[in-house]
Amino acid sequence: MAVLTPRNSGHVIAVPLAGHACGRLVVNGESTRLTVRGDAPADHLALIRFSGSPAQVESVGDEVSIGFGHGGLFGLRAWLTGEHTEVVLARTVPWVIELRDGVTRLDADLRDLRLRNLAVRGGVSDAELHLPRPHGTVPVMIEGGVTHLTVRIPMGTAAHLELDGVATDLTVDGEQLDAVVGGLTRETAGYADATDRYEITVEGSAARLAIIAGLG
Repeated sequence: MAVLTPRNSGHVIAVPLAGHACGRLVVNGESTRLTVRGDAPADHLALIRFSGSPAQVESVGDEVSIGFGHGGLFGLRAWLTGEHTEVVLARTVPWVIELRDGVTRLDADLRDLRLRNLAVRGGVSDAELHLPRPHGTVPVMIEGGVTHLTVRIPMGTAAHLELDGVATDLTVDGEQLDAVVGGLTRETAGYADATDRYEITVEGSAARLAIIAGLG
């Protein structure tokens, strides 16, 4: 395991691509103002930029982990000061992404990535996820409650949605529902026979959740 430090006494941490055939991004601790996208320079597995004080970044094998600590102090400081974190990932390797302890103000534009699995745990609020075209069945798990989340999938993509909980102000590919009690299941036509598809699961209460086909 290597604990990485910012280069040139700045706020940028680079993880070299050499030797990596896949990648795993893990974010520990509650994060605020987090951006994730997929256009890292050709020789980088990941490039992480902090506008304020850097969090702890570790690299072991194919995993890059960012630790914001627990108790919400990093997130509170980011909320008060406007600090943000940007994570740029290599588009040349497939990725597993896991946000473990909740996130506020997430902007994840993953359209340039090959995504194997995405998990957001601990709750999410004020967030947008732009997903790429899937390769195989790609699980997307969101746990711990949702407040104002938009998930965009490419037009024509097969997808299955399983909502386990109570939801208000729900939009699923043009269908608007004011309230859902006891869960909800929806899937696109042809999902069962599709080889490339999303399996989206939302566990916990949800308010202002939108699943939208097409980019925007």
